[in-house]
Amino acid sequence: MQNDPCFDDVLAEVAQELGRSVDRALEAGVPRDQIAVDPGIGFGKHLEHNLLLLAGVGRLRAGLGLPVLVGPSRKSFLGQLTGDPVERRDEASWAACAVAAFLGADAVRVHRVGGAVRAVTVGRALRKARPEDPA
Repeated sequence: MQNDPCFDDVLAEVAQELGRSVDRALEAGVPRDQIAVDPGIGFGKHLEHNLLLLAGVGRLRAGLGLPVLVGPSRKSFLGQLTGDPVERRDEASWAACAVAAFLGADAVRVHRVGGAVRAVTVGRALRKARPEDPA
């Protein structure tokens, strides 16, 4: 999957692959409550794929019934959006973390933690403030 960035439905295909990985982990004896999934933002995907995966975090979480971790930190798709070089992508990374938390991500992986903590705090607060929580 990582070598071929051609998807008909990136969210469905990534969810299917993650489901197979979860099944293998369960068959190997890993307890379900010890499993989280990462959709692999930035790995073998185009800008649109990364945006669709980030926007679909809640659907992925609901579909697999597992915590979702996302790692948007300093990824090239953020540079494509902002024009910033890798060393100047922290603010965009934090924005992506806030959105991920708002959409239901359980954890984020980042380079600079302080800003990400504040971003996730805001994203989670906004998520809780919604009248209905679809994710």
